[in-house]
Amino acid sequence: MIQTTPNQKTINVNKQKCDRDNPYSIFNLQALQTAMSGLKGEAFKLWVYLNKNRDSHTTALSAVDALAWGIGSKSSYDRAVSKLIEKGYLVKQEGNLYRFDELPQNE
Repeated sequence: MIQTTPNQKTINVNKQKCDRDNPYSIFNLQALQTAMSGLKGEAFKLWVYLNKNRDSHTTALSAVDALAWGIGSKSSYDRAVSKLIEKGYLVKQEGNLYRFDELPQNE
């Protein structure tokens, strides 16, 4: 049994099956902690949405799909995109091509 103090809760994690038929995602824990401490609300949700993809995956960022994944509204989505650009997670390459970096590039 884990020793706890009165202000702690003991948690038994119960995860869903992860395999070829049940897609999953891998997160670098340092990058996750950096995003959790540096991003708020919808910007953090958008970080998770983008980071769920495998390395070198290219996708067309869609407000409709991001909203379906839980970004609150179109205006929240727009603010989240702006915040990820500002913080250095989304880096413009050329034209409408951006690179998503798991860790911010301007800090």
